[in-house]
Amino acid sequence: MNQYFIGNYIQKLSIEDIKAFANSQHIELSDYESKVLLETIQKHWKELLYGDYQAIFRSVQSKLQPQTYQVALQLYHHYRQKYQSFL
Repeated sequence: MNQYFIGNYIQKLSIEDIKAFANSQHIELSDYESKVLLETIQKHWKELLYGDYQAIFRSVQSKLQPQTYQVALQLYHHYRQKYQSFL
């Protein structure tokens, strides 16, 4: 049941949502980085939550600025741990 709600929520995400979240974390994303992150989340959310997240992160590493990549990885771990009981 949780996967259904998570999937629906993720499919409704927009670039503006990605940028707003990044801004709330004091991160400035380019339009390209926002698009890469959105497409990756929408395409690979199940793998990010339940599978080999490292492969997904490796696949986008060259598409993001090094600082953006590091912060994304840190935020992933933070929120993954925070919401683990809901998954």
